[in-house]
Amino acid sequence: MANTVLGYKFEMCNPKILTIPYIKEHIDELDIKEITLDGCTLINENKFIYSDYEHPIVLVDAILSTKTLSIDSKYYMEHKEEIDELIAFICQHIKGDFLSLADKPLVNDNVYEAIGSNPNIKKLRVGNMNDPVSLTLNGYNSLKKGNIEEVRSYGICEELKENFDPIILYNRRELAGRYTYNALQSSDSFLFSKSLSEDELYYLKFINKKASISIQSYDYANYFKMVKRLKEVNYEGPISLYVNNKNELNNYIFTHLEELTGLDNIFIKSQTYIGLDCDILTYIKNEKRLIDMVMPAINYSPFEKYLYAYNIVKHFKKYKESEDKSKARNLYQLLDSDYMVCVGFARLLGDLLEKLGIPSIDYSVSVDVGLDDVDSKALVVPDKVVSRVNGQEHEVLLKKESHARLMVNLVDSKYGIDGYFITDPTWDNNMELDTYNYALMTQDEYIGIYRYDSLNYFSVDELFFAHSLEEFYLKINFLLDKNKRQSEKDIIRNLLNKFKKIDSEFYEELISKYEGLDKYSFTFTKELIQDILLDMGEHILLKTNKMVSGKTFKEGIRNYYEKVDGLNGEELEQKVNEVMRENERLQAINFPTRYKIERDNEKMVILNETNKFTLDSEEEGLKM
Repeated sequence: MANTVLGYKFEMCNPKILTIPYIKEHIDELDIKEITLDGCTLINENKFIYSDYEHPIVLVDAILSTKTLSIDSKYYMEHKEEIDELIAFICQHIKGDFLSLADKPLVNDNVYEAIGSNPNIKKLRVGNMNDPVSLTLNGYNSLKKGNIEEVRSYGICEELKENFDPIILYNRRELAGRYTYNALQSSDSFLFSKSLSEDELYYLKFINKKASISIQSYDYANYFKMVKRLKEVNYEGPISLYVNNKNELNNYIFTHLEELTGLDNIFIKSQTYIGLDCDILTYIKNEKRLIDMVMPAINYSPFEKYLYAYNIVKHFKKYKESEDKSKARNLYQLLDSDYMVCVGFARLLGDLLEKLGIPSIDYSVSVDVGLDDVDSKALVVPDKVVSRVNGQEHEVLLKKESHARLMVNLVDSKYGIDGYFITDPTWDNNMELDTYNYALMTQDEYIGIYRYDSLNYFSVDELFFAHSLEEFYLKINFLLDKNKRQSEKDIIRNLLNKFKKIDSEFYEELISKYEGLDKYSFTFTKELIQDILLDMGEHILLKTNKMVSGKTFKEGIRNYYEKVDGLNGEELEQKVNEVMRENERLQAINFPTRYKIERDNEKMVILNETNKFTLDSEEEGLKM
């Protein structure tokens, strides 16, 4: 049962039982600051009620309830007319500059009129969060007759919705996003990072019509509600729509094209897609062109979709650098230029794969090109080339260059494929030949195509090159040792960002299992940190070094030519066999026999003894 101040003589509240005649006679002495129904407070989980039916009107002066007149609600309902008259009297005669009417039944036009006639009251609060009061037009007009400087309410009537008189504190709130009326009127730029409600969209009518707007909520349907509303209010400034998923944005755009007519002040930008910065018409034109490129393959299996996109990219144009480097790298510029370098090849492939539902991430590397001119018949061992003809040895000088590739997550039950692969359309770029030597490389195949140099101390990419949990943990410790600014949490955070892009299913599994993991400042025990790293390591081992054999490539290529080129019968088999023989030949050239030295016993291990495109060999794939 609730405790009462009176019953327990709770002296801290300094309760004073009053009557209506007493209040009217001593109003100048009481200094009432708040009037409430069933006033109470919680102390040590005890609820102390200030008034009850036997003592219906009590004045309390406590830390939490300074000069509070508490009225029993049952008594109020039975004597409403009399109590309302008393409250109006109090409002008209108190000497203080502040008054709170905490409950909705206590507020009416007579009360507002009484407050407006009292020159002492400067600040008024009506209602509370649990029992909100909307300021009425009559109330506002009455208050304006007095000296009120501000009135705080938890709502407002329709007639006052656009009244930004400074005394109405409710209308000083944030109207759209984090912007108040004054901010909407005066700011030169706006950033909206959350979707806007219907009310917030309404208030965009007050925005500075010549300011610049950036929208980064990634709720694309809401983007265009905002755009439509801004058009209605004759907004003239530039609107930047930021995109983190072009497929989702395109799904909306291409089903609402009519709504976007005449919107030449809209620009598409991104922090996810490097170089994406153009007006919306340029965006629509180029996205439609890219979508049209892969639409014929939309119902293919994932491996067949991949081959379709890979063939488009590797045959798109010859590798050529430009003086204006953006022409060879920017996705939209390279579509109509004569230039294209590795970054352009990788971006185009990544974009087409995304449109086909195949996830990939950028994989920038520093490769050793010192072996580019090595004779295919030579043996390459650490730091030297050995001629198979005369046995002469030549020193190999390290020559580093930056290079762009992709890591792809390809899953296709039809072909038994499920793994992470490195892909490099640049090194398969040939306008006359159909080659797939660099199409889907395992991590071991990848290492085999260039001399292994050193780890990138700031990247977790190396953790995808592991054959055991022991190697996975050794490489983590190496990264932590070489980069003292990095912690295990940083390793987890960076890996998580990779998984979010390339393997969303596993990402969702992780953040579901470890609550709070998706927060940047996550906090876990050392044991949980180890559990997370173990889950990540086991998943990486499950998804890597699962080679796509030459036999599988042959099957996929056959289906590709049958579907795309309409080949069949003997003509189809002849074409497929020619392509496989050419890939076998180039594999021997492009993947010269490589060795690595085991650290423990300095034993030389052949990395790529077998050519995977030699289908008559007893064993396809790499022997490790």
